[in-house]
Amino acid sequence: MSTQLNIFDISRGRDNEVSKEMKLLIYSTGSEDKDKERVYNLIDGKRSTQDIADILGKPINKISGRFTQLKLEKRIRFVQKIGCGHSKFSIYEKTNVLTTNN
Repeated sequence: MSTQLNIFDISRGRDNEVSKEMKLLIYSTGSEDKDKERVYNLIDGKRSTQDIADILGKPINKISGRFTQLKLEKRIRFVQKIGCGHSKFSIYEKTNVLTTNN
């Protein structure tokens, strides 16, 4: 008995068929919202974005969008940038704005 794997070429850019299919898969599992809440819970005004990525065991590019979402929701605000080698990472703190997920 052989198992056939579906292989997706995700390197073709955004808004193509595969990209849209993968986005639907991510949204259907709710993993994006879970990651956003995990990121939010780790924000303390002292940890950098890289520190949070390390704690979650994910590359920074996999969670950077969660910081953007939280900023747009006004749940966090930028504090400062810190340097680490040749890279710079942001530090955020929580705001007092409460949001509801409808």
